[in-house]
Amino acid sequence: MHSKNTKHLEWLKPDNTANFCTMVTTKKFAHIFRLSVELDEEIDPVVLNSALQVVLKRIPSFALKLRYGLFWNYMELAKDKPEVEEDVRNPMARRSWKLNKHFLFRVRYFGKRISLEVFHALADGTGGMTFMMTLVAEYLRQKYGYEIEESRWILNPDEEPKPEEYEDVYSKVARRQNFKRKSPKAYQATGSKEAEGYLNIVTGRMPVEAVKTKAKEYDCTVTAFLTAVLMDAFQDIQEKEKKRKIRQMPIVINIPVDLRKFYPSKTVSNFFANINVGLDRALGHYSFAEIVEQVKHGMALNITEKRVNNLIAGNIASYQYKVYKVIPMFIKKPFVILGNYMGGEIKSTCTMSNLGKVVLPPIMSEYVKGVQAVAGKNFGRVTSCMGVSYADTMSVTFTRKIKEAEIERLFYTKLVEMGIPVEIESNQAREVM
Repeated sequence: MHSKNTKHLEWLKPDNTANFCTMVTTKKFAHIFRLSVELDEEIDPVVLNSALQVVLKRIPSFALKLRYGLFWNYMELAKDKPEVEEDVRNPMARRSWKLNKHFLFRVRYFGKRISLEVFHALADGTGGMTFMMTLVAEYLRQKYGYEIEESRWILNPDEEPKPEEYEDVYSKVARRQNFKRKSPKAYQATGSKEAEGYLNIVTGRMPVEAVKTKAKEYDCTVTAFLTAVLMDAFQDIQEKEKKRKIRQMPIVINIPVDLRKFYPSKTVSNFFANINVGLDRALGHYSFAEIVEQVKHGMALNITEKRVNNLIAGNIASYQYKVYKVIPMFIKKPFVILGNYMGGEIKSTCTMSNLGKVVLPPIMSEYVKGVQAVAGKNFGRVTSCMGVSYADTMSVTFTRKIKEAEIERLFYTKLVEMGIPVEIESNQAREVM
């Protein structure tokens, strides 16, 4: 991203992800995700609101509002001050940014929990978690006078914002695109559509060591293990389909990859790429061990610097055509939405996003008792999955826009059958497990 003044941020040209998110946003849909932190005491909303104003000055890229141009959207620094608000039972509901003083995020509280809902145009999961933990650290500083040290997830609120924290790293690292790979339509689970605006959220909490031990047993990473369990659950559902053609469609899991592991960057904006790993179901039924091998090799093949750079370059190239730049927004927006659905949404079955392990300074960890990450509703796919680990607990959360809870029921059941205890929490009034 580029600004007129890198010391005092005034406006930004959206990076590749931000541009995409603003283009596919509709009155009913926007790419939103949610992060929550559970403290050991009731939240003081007055202190939380004061902490928010401090953190926004430190991370001004979150204080941007979306402006609509004739040919392109851009993001401009908001002059108002956002207010924290009480949490709701049905979070991440799409509503006009005007109702939030045009801010593209919300900070909510309920009981002992602080939650941050972020429009993906602002940041990815890593950037969102940095904002969240910096906010919690400032909250504890204001309430108790603690000076919490800077770390991977926490920025020093007394420092000036750095240009590299909101730069467009995609354009900086992208090389020339070499090839495009075509992929077939993936299997999509179906079900009874939920009421408009309602999103089912189910979280399973499990011991980190139990998950790591089981992943080690299969000689794979935690992300690969969880992805394999998810694929196995979808395979069970798919084999009940009546039509042979549907039973043979590939099961493809979309995995967001944090690009900071390939290109060292301090950005708190977006910097990730999506890779797909799948099962060729036309070849028949897969045992769990076979699924693990497919996932391991698929991830090893696709999560390399050359592969992800090619993805970055391809995504950027899509918006570089001269004719595309001079087409008015109201004309090209419907085509971008259709292209996203045909070229992306229907090419994968589900998303498995794992933010990894959050480690906090000792003083802060005395107060923080839990962390949760929740993916928002997809435009096409019926469900998404997002995980994060903190202390000795891993939380894996499903979001679903259909009534049936078969996908997560099978997923958690398979984990329990492997000896991994799972504690379930849901935002639903009815029992789902």
